[in-house]
Amino acid sequence: MFNTRKTVFTKEFITADEMGQSCDQITRVAAMAVIRNPLLASIKTTCRRFSMSARNLVSH
Repeated sequence: MFNTRKTVFTKEFITADEMGQSCDQITRVAAMAVIRNPLLASIKTTCRRFSMSARNLVSH
């Protein structure tokens, strides 16, 4: 379905509050995935066409 290029997973345990005092443990979890953009080819083509049109306008 998706072409996954990179995945990141992190888990953090917090055992003290902002003042450095012990507190109940808090666990924070984050995950991220980088996938291939299926629209990239059409975006590159559109940008290339726009760039060529702009050059033509400037050169005339």
